[in-house]
Amino acid sequence: MPFVGRRAEPLFADGDGGEVDAGGAASSPPPSPSSPPSLSELGFDVEAPAPEPEGPLSSIPLLPIPSPLLLGSAVFLMIATVGSILTDDPSPNPLLHYGVPVASVPTAFFFFLAAIKKGQLETEEDDLKP
Repeated sequence: MPFVGRRAEPLFADGDGGEVDAGGAASSPPPSPSSPPSLSELGFDVEAPAPEPEGPLSSIPLLPIPSPLLLGSAVFLMIATVGSILTDDPSPNPLLHYGVPVASVPTAFFFFLAAIKKGQLETEEDDLKP
């Protein structure tokens, strides 16, 4: 590829990574750009930001409840759902018989996913601690 400007057009590359111009003189490869120093290298005390979750769990809001309590609530709701479905006679209270599974299944899945998200964030925060 010919160069535009005052530089001579390279004919071929030599073995050292530099180029040989039309006059036969080898030129050195251009220096790589250096990155600017980070704030910690400059002496500032910088805390690492909390990691942002990515993926399908990012849309679930963070609840101010410990993750074991969320997981236990999800398990309790699913047990109540199975118990309600497997009862023989729904005649005493059909609203309770059919209402528990309808309300518990989506709530249990939400609590389960919220417990996973909260647990991941707590683990990542613990990993950042010295």
